[in-house]
Amino acid sequence: MTFPVQITDHTARGRAFILSHFDGSPRIQRIATIMQTRVQETEDLCYDFLLEQLLPNAVGVHLERLGRKIGELRGPFAVDDVYRRLIEARVLTNISEGLYETMIGIVDLVMQGFLTGTLPDVRVFQLGRAHVRIEFDVTSDPGTDLKNKLIELIPLACAGGVSCRLIMTLPTPFRYDDGPGYDVGRYGTVIL
Repeated sequence: MTFPVQITDHTARGRAFILSHFDGSPRIQRIATIMQTRVQETEDLCYDFLLEQLLPNAVGVHLERLGRKIGELRGPFAVDDVYRRLIEARVLTNISEGLYETMIGIVDLVMQGFLTGTLPDVRVFQLGRAHVRIEFDVTSDPGTDLKNKLIELIPLACAGGVSCRLIMTLPTPFRYDDGPGYDVGRYGTVIL
């Protein structure tokens, strides 16, 4: 993504365009300074406005407008940071080519803050030609709204004819007996 570049020296640039035989005229210099000061003020306002329109900086109404453009309504997500991640996940979904890397990225964006470890602890299993299972570990239950968002986005990101199963592994361990550790596991929830 390219960000706009702000020009901060309009006055100096304007003075550089003055013809050399008017260079010593204080009146021409003053007129150029007045005009370029107005241009600089306009530049600064436009630059601030452009920055508010970019996804990393957008808040509130600007963020909702960006979300509506790509088909991601705010819904129950009142916090701007969460909604911003969901917009990014929708962008990944919209440009998906059915690759499992894209689906991992979507899981990472939607469940960010709930996944264990610094890198998302996500495992992908190809089960046959047209079935994928994605398992991910969470530190706590992310709630129904985020799980429903995954249920909405992951099938859209899958390639045509490919089915996907999402399994969330909860942090609660279980043990059948006091044996050597072969019977230790964690509970999982199938969410799709």
